[in-house]
Parts: sequence; C-alpha cells; structure tokens
Amino acid sequence: NQSIEEIINSWSSALEKDASNFASEAKRVAAWDSVLRDSTRSISELTDNVSRLLLQQNEVDRTLGNVSSYQEELCHSLGNLEAEVDGMFAGQGGEQPQDADIQREQAYQRVIDVSVRLRGIQSSVDGVVGDLNAAQEKTNGEGSLGQIVAILNAHYETLNRLEASTRDIEDGLRE
Repeated sequence: NQSIEEIINSWSSALEKDASNFASEAKRVAAWDSVLRDSTRSISELTDNVSRLLLQQNEVDRTLGNVSSYQEELCHSLGNLEAEVDGMFAGQGGEQPQDADIQREQAYQRVIDVSVRLRGIQSSVDGVVGDLNAAQEKTNGEGSLGQIVAILNAHYETLNRLEASTRDIEDGLRE
C-alpha cells in the first residue's frame, strides 16, 4: 500500500507529464493556426487579384467586341464600295480611268490596308485575352498583375493609334 505522499507524488508526476504534453500540443495548434491565418490572407489576396483580372478581361472582351463590330462595318462598307466601283468600271466600257477613278482605287487600297491592320489588332487582343487567362491561373502576387496591366495598356494605346489612323484615312476619303 502506498502512502498519501507517494500517491500525491505519483499524481504530481502524471500532472506534470500531461501539462508538458498539453503545452506541446498547444504549440502545434498555434503553429497550425498561424499557417491557416497566412493561408486565409493569401487566399483573400488571390481572390482580389482574380476579381481585378476578371474586370480587366471583361474590358478586353468589350474592346474586342468593339473592334469586331467596327471591322464588320468596314467589311460591309468595302463590299458596297467594291460593288459601286465594279459598276462604274462596267459602265465605262473601254475608257481610260479618270483621276477620280484612280483616287477611288487608292482609297480602296487604303481601306484594305486598314482592314488588314484591324485583323492584326484583333489577333493581338485575342493574344492578350489568352495571356490574361493564363495569368489568371498563375497569379500569385502584384508582379504578375502589374505585367498584365502593362500589356493591356500597351494594347489600349495601339488601339488608340489605330483608331486615329482610321479616322485620318476616313477624312482623306471624304476629301
């Protein structure tokens, strides 16, 4: 039989062992909690980045739609212009082309050049959309987002230059 002092010593020893185990488990739980908080913060940042990318992609899609509709209008105008020129040449018979005919032909060639440029821009914008989609899957931080914004800005400036060039050509056609 054990004395009261031996029983108390046994309980004290068991209590110290359990307290040590509890402290060890508490440290592990605290480490897991820290990892969870960091992961939550990272997920929140990633969600914000993805939201921004989706907004930018919507803007690119809208711009691409505008370019596409402009290109369709241009193709329609080209078709009408071509039919008109063909009718004029058919009506002339064997006559030599006049200065106005030569100017129309030059204007027509400019319109074809603009159409080719628009197709190139549309292809470029399609590439940007593809890049955005790829970046959206890989986004880890602001560095990637900054690159995407730079790409979008470059393409936006290209579209603005193309629009200005198209306006110049249209003004030249009107003269």
